[in-house]
Amino acid sequence: MFDPIKIAAFINKLRKEKDMTQLELAELLKVTPQAVSKWERGEALPDISLLPELAKIFDVTIDSIINGEIREQNVIDKALNEISIGHLDNVTNLLNSKVLKPNDLVTISPLLKTSVVDKVIAESDENLYTIEDIIALAPFASVDLLYNLLAKFEKLDITQFVKLVPFLNFSTIESAFKKVDYQNITKEQIISLAPFLNLHDFNEIVEKNLDLLKEASTIIKIAPFTNHET
Repeated sequence: MFDPIKIAAFINKLRKEKDMTQLELAELLKVTPQAVSKWERGEALPDISLLPELAKIFDVTIDSIINGEIREQNVIDKALNEISIGHLDNVTNLLNSKVLKPNDLVTISPLLKTSVVDKVIAESDENLYTIEDIIALAPFASVDLLYNLLAKFEKLDITQFVKLVPFLNFSTIESAFKKVDYQNITKEQIISLAPFLNLHDFNEIVEKNLDLLKEASTIIKIAPFTNHET
């Protein structure tokens, strides 16, 4: 994940090494000086479309900028450059040829629009993505894409489901829950799932794990999400 403060300090350092003012950098990039100031205070990140030019101005790689330190050019640079000029099919090809790894896509996803993440993944081989990859990509992908990616999995363990559920809609949660093995569920996991499961599914979990839920503080937390009989 990106460290905005580290990136901010790196951009500030590179600009000063070029003996360049914020105004001069802003004019080269056709943005406002206020935008550059926000980058250097860690309040915002440069738009992905600006990264190739910013890297060129500072004579560093795109990967260096998004990591806040000097790095050699790599496949992430290539992918970001292709995305910045709208060549998403080339990024898909990098994934399908296994030059670009799903974990690399996770690294750059915070910079991308959901529509871009969806298109790149949807047009690549779904078998490239493990459940861990999908969990990592979940904050950046649409619910529809997540539903399609999860369809290939016959089983999910409870830990995986708990990590995914905040990013799913009601129908996707119901579908995914049918695949979940919650035999070893913990009290904390039950509490975390309470706001997301339908009444029937949540009651099912509660009834099978009453021994975990005897404390008054736990009962208070889950009570609003169960029926009175439970």
